[in-house]
Amino acid sequence: MSALKNITVTGTKGKSTTINILDSVLADTGYDIGSSTKDESRLNNEVYQRDYTEDYLGVYEDNELDVFLFETPALSDMPNGDYIKDIKSDIAIFTNFDSNEHDDSEAELNFNKDFFSQIKEDGVAIVNDDAVSVTDNFPGRVITVGLTDSADWKYRVLFIHKDVIRFRLTGPGEKHDLYIKTVGAKDVFNYAAVCVSLFEMGYPISYIAYKIESYTPCKKRFEQHELGGNKHIVFDSCQSLDALEGFLQSVKGAYPEHRVITLLTIPEDEYVSKRNPMGRIASENSKWVYISDNTGYYKNAPYVAADMYKGMTRRNATIQLNRTKALRSAIEDHENQVIAVAGFGSDLLTTKRYNDYKRIEEILGKKL
Repeated sequence: MSALKNITVTGTKGKSTTINILDSVLADTGYDIGSSTKDESRLNNEVYQRDYTEDYLGVYEDNELDVFLFETPALSDMPNGDYIKDIKSDIAIFTNFDSNEHDDSEAELNFNKDFFSQIKEDGVAIVNDDAVSVTDNFPGRVITVGLTDSADWKYRVLFIHKDVIRFRLTGPGEKHDLYIKTVGAKDVFNYAAVCVSLFEMGYPISYIAYKIESYTPCKKRFEQHELGGNKHIVFDSCQSLDALEGFLQSVKGAYPEHRVITLLTIPEDEYVSKRNPMGRIASENSKWVYISDNTGYYKNAPYVAADMYKGMTRRNATIQLNRTKALRSAIEDHENQVIAVAGFGSDLLTTKRYNDYKRIEEILGKKL
């Protein structure tokens, strides 16, 4: 590879998943790969830095990279909005735009349009075909990916069985069927966009399909562990409403004989509009729900938890803000269960001091 390739992902949801898939597929190519998402920075598939609020571009600035994979967080999540202008993208992926997920949707949309104006002139924008307007300020080439016949690359789900999906991807002179392990059908766009991105880098779709079929979601994305005694725990850092619903429905599909016990993490204070719907989604897709704070210091946690509880349709929940107590109750008080930890690792409030892995290992007396 003659020069550094920057691949940037933006949009309302699916950003981290797309970065993680790209990181996994490119891992054994022999290139030095750096990535930054809202969860952590990685260098050659190893954790480089966990707290992106300290220095989001550290892995990019400190190392000689061949490929840099960069997630642009939502406008409201960014500690410093100017740093995106430091990255000139060769390939930029726009996953989608959901106005219901943003308190100021107009500002968020304008932010994404401004982002596309920063792409290299000979760069490529790969965009969900229902949100092409974000590229209005982009002078380069736009490739659309979606479900409609008008998309440059069209994908269609052929079947879903538990946590395995088969989908067909059709593009100019190309038609391929792919099998993927995924959190839910809503994630298929991410895989399709990854295929198109790597195709633009010169990789054949047949090779990409092989790599994607062997891809297993990394930490914090449908991460599964056995606890013993016919009990399981699944982590996912889902933060949008669609991601939460897709995660819980996928847990039910993957563990049809188990009761789903959800540990629901309260969102950051500014996401007022998400509180009631999060409670409703968790209530409708779980046998029991524990509403919990994963930081230990969020002063508004009781009020946020109360709002989430009000949205529940079945009142099948306990507000237990103490994270360790909530996890202990979920593990010890239920039989034949799968614990769905939804919202594991929130964006700005997660620190090394508060770690669900350590809490669970202390409860079990063994390593996960």
